[in-house]
Amino acid sequence: MTDTDAVTTTGPPIIELKDLKVWFPVHGGVFARHVADVKAVDGISLTIHAAETLGVVGESGCGKSTLGKAVMGLVPATSGSIRFHSVSGESVELTQLSRREYRPYRSEIQMVYQDPYASLNPRLSVEEIVDEPLRVHHRAMNREQRRIRVEELLERVGLRKEQAERYPHEFSGGQRQRIGIARALATRPRVIIADEPVSALDVSIQAQVINLMQELQKDLGLTLIFIAHDISVVQHVSDRVAVMYLGNLVEVGDSKQVFSQPSHPYTRALLSSVPRPDPELKREGRIVLEGDVPSPMDKPSGCGFRTRCPIAQEDCAIEDPAMEQINEGHRVACPHWDRYQQLLDQRQ
Repeated sequence: MTDTDAVTTTGPPIIELKDLKVWFPVHGGVFARHVADVKAVDGISLTIHAAETLGVVGESGCGKSTLGKAVMGLVPATSGSIRFHSVSGESVELTQLSRREYRPYRSEIQMVYQDPYASLNPRLSVEEIVDEPLRVHHRAMNREQRRIRVEELLERVGLRKEQAERYPHEFSGGQRQRIGIARALATRPRVIIADEPVSALDVSIQAQVINLMQELQKDLGLTLIFIAHDISVVQHVSDRVAVMYLGNLVEVGDSKQVFSQPSHPYTRALLSSVPRPDPELKREGRIVLEGDVPSPMDKPSGCGFRTRCPIAQEDCAIEDPAMEQINEGHRVACPHWDRYQQLLDQRQ
C-alpha cells in the first residue's frame, strides 16, 4: 500500500518514506531458530511536509508507535527508505546511517513520549533533564548559556524557572509532559514526533497539553507527527490524517476530507465508534466490525483488512491494494471503496 502524496499541502517535503518495513524476528524451539516475523510496519510510503501536523491514527498494535520510532532511529528499518531533508538542504537516507552518523540529524528530529512518568529520569533534576540534549548536541555552549536556555524552555512550556531544581516526582502528570516537551525543544528541532502524548493524562489536562503543542507548532514552524488512537484528538490537531491498520496505510488525506468523507471501510468503522457526548442525539449508521484483528505474525493474504471487511471481494485475497487517489490529496487503499456507501444505504 503506497502513497505518493503528489499534492503539497503545507510546505516542501521534509521526510519521505518509501516502502518502509519494520519486522521483528521471532525465534522458537530448542535451537531458537527464526520461525516468524512480527510485521509491525509492512510497506509504508508517505511524504511529510514541512510545518504540517500529520495525525497517525489506528487501533492499538497497528504499528503507529513503531513507525514513529523508525523515523526517530530508535528501531532499525528492515527495508525501505527514510529520506530526511536537513536544514542545510542536504537530503540524507537515514536507514543507511550508523548510530554515530545519525547523531547530527537527531537534533533536528525529536520525540515526546507517551508516558511522562517513565520517560523522565527520576534521579535527574528538571534542569539536568532538559540540559542533557544541549550537552550532547550543542557542545559549544558553556554551562551558563545552557542554564539560560533551560530556563527559557521551561517558561515557554508554562513552567517557572525556579522549578528547574526540582525532580520529576514533585510534578503532576501534565507538568511532567511539559518537561518532556521542553526537553524535545532544547535542540531547536524541525520535526517533533508526539507518540500518544496525552493518552496517560487526565482529560482535563489533555486539552492544555494539546493547546500548548499547537501553539508551539505554529510559533516555531514545527513539523508535528501526532500519533494517537483517540480519533477526536487527531481530528482537532491535524492538517492531514494517515489511518493505519495492521502495519499498512489504508487512507491518507486532508483532515476535513477524511473525517467528513471517510472512504475506507476501516476508517468508517473507526469514526462510527467515537462516543457522542449528547445522549439525546440519535445514533445512525453504527458500524460494528466482526472478528478480531489478525496477528501481525500471520497476516491475511492480499488486503489485511479483508477478514473483517463487509465488502470484501474475491480479488481482495489475491493482491495487496495500492493507494488510489479519489480526490485531490485524498487516497484510499481499497479498489471497492465506492461500493461501501451503496451497501450502507441499502441497510438503512
